Amino acid sequence: MVEQTATVHTLDEAKENENKQIIIIHGNDEKLCLEVIKSLKDIDERVIFIKNIDIFNMPLFNECLQRSKLILSGNLDFCPAKQIILGKKFASILLFAQPEIDLPYTFVPGELYT
Repeated sequence: MVEQTATVHTLDEAKENENKQIIIIHGNDEKLCLEVIKSLKDIDERVIFIKNIDIFNMPLFNECLQRSKLILSGNLDFCPAKQIILGKKFASILLFAQPEIDLPYTFVPGELYT
């Protein structure tokens, strides 16, 4: 799988590696992430995984929340798009702690590491 993975630092690197199965945006480069999402022709066929949602801003969420294949990870309480995220229908939702924000469903705590 390593040969099908590219970590990119620039939009040009992302375009050079657009045929790779996995494209990882180096660091927390929000601007580059947004550019890559907008430029990949097959973006709707890919899964977008945004880690640390609490550190990103609305332009990135406005773009990625339009996509159907999306995984979000991070602290929902500090995410600027939390209300929009709560209004979006997801196939699965995993919560590891009860957020402070009111949820439209009941949080059921699980056992640690299960």
